[in-house]
Amino acid sequence: MSLSDEIGSLKRLAGSIFTNRNFYPSQQFREINNDNFVLSLFIFML
Repeated sequence: MSLSDEIGSLKRLAGSIFTNRNFYPSQQFREINNDNFVLSLFIFML
């Protein structure tokens, strides 16, 4: 996977997180999404 593909998938993930926040305002769902986002950032930096 090229670097631009990685960045593109990260942007899509971030977009889905913000969309899910709008649709699912529950705190638990936000925390799950934040964990996924942090995990992807960590993998992206490896």
